[in-house]
Amino acid sequence: MNITSFTGLTYMWNHPGNTNPPVGSQAVFPDYVSGVLCAIIIISGVLYRDRQKQGAFIDLAQSEATAFMIGANLMEAASSGINPEPTGNLSLSIAPHGCYPCKGDDRWCVVSAENEKQWAALANIIGTGLPGNPRFATNAERLQNREALDAIISDWTKTRNTFAVRDELQNAGVPAGVVQTGEDLVNDPQLKERGFIVGVDNSRLGRVVLPNFPLHFTNAKLTRRWEFPVLGRDTETVLREVVGYDEATIAAHRQDGVLE
Repeated sequence: MNITSFTGLTYMWNHPGNTNPPVGSQAVFPDYVSGVLCAIIIISGVLYRDRQKQGAFIDLAQSEATAFMIGANLMEAASSGINPEPTGNLSLSIAPHGCYPCKGDDRWCVVSAENEKQWAALANIIGTGLPGNPRFATNAERLQNREALDAIISDWTKTRNTFAVRDELQNAGVPAGVVQTGEDLVNDPQLKERGFIVGVDNSRLGRVVLPNFPLHFTNAKLTRRWEFPVLGRDTETVLREVVGYDEATIAAHRQDGVLE
């Protein structure tokens, strides 16, 4: 969280006007970014070693890797002298483009119209005076009247099931999706078909649903081995192989109840 704040990402990861205090994200974003960049750098180092017959020193800072992800915002501030403000789910170039409430507790969908064909399809589905409305005739006018447009879309989505909204709009060629919960992801048919959601039977815990390895290869199959060790399973191995205790010492500790 310190790195995310230091780089300015916490400030930018907000809705417009909602910066005191900043919301940020619970995702450990710098870890993921740095991991991906490190993998690329290591591959580059291996290629350099093979071609130049010498090693390469690798230096990567998480703060720089994270700041790299908002490079456009940094350049905007440097070139204009004006600090970029958070945009939330909005797009600066198209409207509508946002996250809208749906029927149920904390259920949401995302909807976007990237061209006039998509907008026409969306307007016809929602109705409510959208088709032919001069305030929303062009993308420029929709951007200018974004708040009024978002209010109309929200009134339409909030009485509907989020998956039903997604299916109806996607079938009409309008980009739409569901803000999925953990339960939604576990039951997602696409993730199941891909083999990403797997069930593991364990004698102690019963059936446990877990994510599988996310990469697929043509000529190799990677499978994850799931283990659910009980507390203290490796204690004696650590004492023997790491700490260096002999069997007599371990047996004495076991008898005295130290290892319980």
